[in-house]
Amino acid sequence: LLRFARGFLCLIWRNLFRTGHNLQERYGANTWACVTGASDGVGAAMAREGARKGLNVILVARNRPKLESVRDKILTECPDILVDIVIFDMASGFGETPNTLKLIKEKCDEINKRDVSLLAQFAGITEVGGYFDLPPALIRDIIELKCVSYPLITRHVGERMLTRNKRSGIVHCASVASAVESIPHYSVGGCTQKFNTFFMKSLSYEYRDKLDILALKLGHASTQLTGYDDPNAMGTVVPEEAVAGVLRDLGYEDETFGHWKHDTLWSWIDFVMRYIVPESLQQRFMSNKLQFHKKEITEKMKAEGGVVINSAYYK
Repeated sequence: LLRFARGFLCLIWRNLFRTGHNLQERYGANTWACVTGASDGVGAAMAREGARKGLNVILVARNRPKLESVRDKILTECPDILVDIVIFDMASGFGETPNTLKLIKEKCDEINKRDVSLLAQFAGITEVGGYFDLPPALIRDIIELKCVSYPLITRHVGERMLTRNKRSGIVHCASVASAVESIPHYSVGGCTQKFNTFFMKSLSYEYRDKLDILALKLGHASTQLTGYDDPNAMGTVVPEEAVAGVLRDLGYEDETFGHWKHDTLWSWIDFVMRYIVPESLQQRFMSNKLQFHKKEITEKMKAEGGVVINSAYYK
């Protein structure tokens, strides 16, 4: 009960009274935000908001035309901001050859040519289904992206951040899956989310004197990957709302559910699942929720004739 009361008071405080740091004052004027997964969704929203806050932006993803579109939107809204593009497939795109250590280092060297004060990692792919039904290439790509590229980019860029005179920030996008012990039919993706939350919280303590480090335990967001679900549905946010929650808590917390909709809903669910509900019921609830959503998106895309972003996920 004491833990619940403390959590409730913290929830009220951060959602009603906390304002985020001024990024230029905290991290330095004329510095750069590097955003991975910047071509769509929350990553693109993070890049745009970083520019609005006065940071120059490096956009990282595998799709040049999409990155150029994001760049043009930023420059239209923030003409004084510099925007650079780095093309990098942080998974291996269902190819036979994973990224080498040399390639990842080369991409980071390209990024480190600028004074990067904020690294925000939002690249993502996902899966929902029985483990033995998943294509081996998809399993490897999910792990490659979240458990190889994420930490190695943070390793190379973060090391450079430690030499700066001001503080720097690092954000990894995980998910609400890290708030529960296990989720059937989300075995691989769930593990990578746990990994990133554990990783960020550990680094946050190790480098607390120099770095603001935050794990975003993102709930449901209306993005291309989720078929642009109704943003007014309970528990669903738009990318800009997710980013607002990140920038509110960066420099104050080591983990966050983000926007107040997710923060309120999942702080309650997290408490219930940890201390009240048996794990078997947690598993059933989360698994059924994910499978229902997968079916819903598949039917919506078929009806609308939309492009299936990750065919292995939606099959």
